[in-house]
Amino acid sequence: MPCIEQLLINENRKLDENGMPRVAGVDRSRFGQLHAEGRKLIEGWIERATRQIECSNEDSFEPFIFAWIAFNGWASCVTGQDHDRDYLDALTLDADLDRAFKDRLGDSEGNTELSKAAQDFQSLWPIFRSSDVKNAAFSAPDSETRRQRIERYKTIRLESRNPARHKPACAFLHSDRYEDIPLDWPHTLSAIYQVRCNLFHGYKGVHSENDVLVVSSAFKILGRLLPVLVGG
Repeated sequence: MPCIEQLLINENRKLDENGMPRVAGVDRSRFGQLHAEGRKLIEGWIERATRQIECSNEDSFEPFIFAWIAFNGWASCVTGQDHDRDYLDALTLDADLDRAFKDRLGDSEGNTELSKAAQDFQSLWPIFRSSDVKNAAFSAPDSETRRQRIERYKTIRLESRNPARHKPACAFLHSDRYEDIPLDWPHTLSAIYQVRCNLFHGYKGVHSENDVLVVSSAFKILGRLLPVLVGG
């Protein structure tokens, strides 16, 4: 994948002898070996999130947080890493997870909801860093569509010395080539993580990237992915 470097988080990562990022390995069997209380805790957060999977868009903020807490615990377990930047890079580069993700999206037997959730979330990319779009230059009229907003942010980005950062970071690389942002595991994970950062650390403004549709779409895919990831 030619844009993989832009999807990685840890800027201080070391390279191996082949010039590839040196990241932790992913072993999903580790979750089954986790002590019972640890598994119970993570599975409890998953249950709290997934039982609200059909909630209204406006009610999606809390279950998204539940889902991320569960994901954070699972990711730390299967990678052996405690920091976001380390486990995210490991997950991003894991070919088995990417393959499993694509298989699930292409599986017509019972996974149509996951596929639709993924496509709906993809249509909102890129997700901008909320703290970067808090000033007046980024203020959006109520009538503006998501696509119009992205194009306007892109124009401001080209004209600004301090452009709004976004995930996937390679989004405009793809659009400049007149191609869709790939709907795969690395790009999806990158976008979900930006939603997480916006919610946990972002600017809580009316026109921030914390809008209802973005969070709801991110929750609908993360909530549906968690049982798949944890179940193997």
